[in-house]
Amino acid sequence: MLKLNTDIGERKAGYIFMSLWLLILAFYLTWDGWVYEWEACGYSGPNQHFDLNFFDMRYEVINGQIKYISTNNLHNIIYLCYYGLLIAWLGLLTGNKYLKHGAMSLTSVMFLSILFTLRPADHQYLLQFVWDIVHFSSVIACIYLFYKNKFILKWALPVLFSTWVIYYVSLFLLKPWPFWEHNNLAYYGINQINKMPFYFYGLEYSLAIFIILAINIGISWLQPKFPDKRVRTVLPLLIGFVAYLVLLFLGLVQIEHLDIGTC
Repeated sequence: MLKLNTDIGERKAGYIFMSLWLLILAFYLTWDGWVYEWEACGYSGPNQHFDLNFFDMRYEVINGQIKYISTNNLHNIIYLCYYGLLIAWLGLLTGNKYLKHGAMSLTSVMFLSILFTLRPADHQYLLQFVWDIVHFSSVIACIYLFYKNKFILKWALPVLFSTWVIYYVSLFLLKPWPFWEHNNLAYYGINQINKMPFYFYGLEYSLAIFIILAINIGISWLQPKFPDKRVRTVLPLLIGFVAYLVLLFLGLVQIEHLDIGTC
C-alpha cells in the first residue's frame, strides 16, 4: 500500500504536479506532430494532428539516411525533464527521501533546458509550449523541495544514476537498431533539446553524469554556508546558470535540427 506524505503541504503540491504530469501525458500520447515537420510545412504537415493511434510511428533507413513516414510523441515520455517531474511529484506525494532528493538533484538540468530554449523563435509551435510547461513545472516543484528540505547528496544518488538507465531505454526502444550505428540519424533519445558531443555505445552519458554530479557536489558544499531558505532555493539555479555559461563557452550547447522528410 502506498504511504502518503505526512506533510500536508508537500502532499497537496504532489497532487497538483501529478495532475499536470498526467495532462502532459495525455498530450504526448495523442499529438503526432514534431517541431521539425512544422518548421518545414507548418500545421498543414501530415502528422500535425491529434489521434488515438499511440503506436503509429514508422520510419525507414535508406542509404544511410532516415526517412520518417509517420511520427508521434511517445519519445517525449522517455525524457529526462519529464522523468524529473515524475520523480518530483512522487517524492512530494509519498515523502520518500530518495525520490525527493533525487528530484532535487535534477533541478539544474531542468533549468538548463529552459536556458537552452530561450529564443523567441523556439516558441511559435504547440509542442514547444508543452516542453516549457514540463521544464518550468519541474523546476518549480524542485525549488519547492529545496525550500522545504536540506539537500542530501547520498540520498539523491539512486535517482541520479537511474537517469542513465532511462537513457539506455531510450536508445534501445526509440532508435533504429543497432542504435550505435544510427546515433546521428534519429531525433530520439533522452537528450532531444541538446545534442551529445560524442557517441560511444551509450557510455557518452557518463559526461552528463559527471556534470550533474559536479553541480550537486557544489550545491552540497555551498548549502551549509547559506542557512536562509530563500538562498537555498536559488542556489541550484545559480549553479545551473554558471554551468550553462561554461557549456556555452565550450560549444556544447547545440540545438537539434533535423530534416525528417515527411513533407
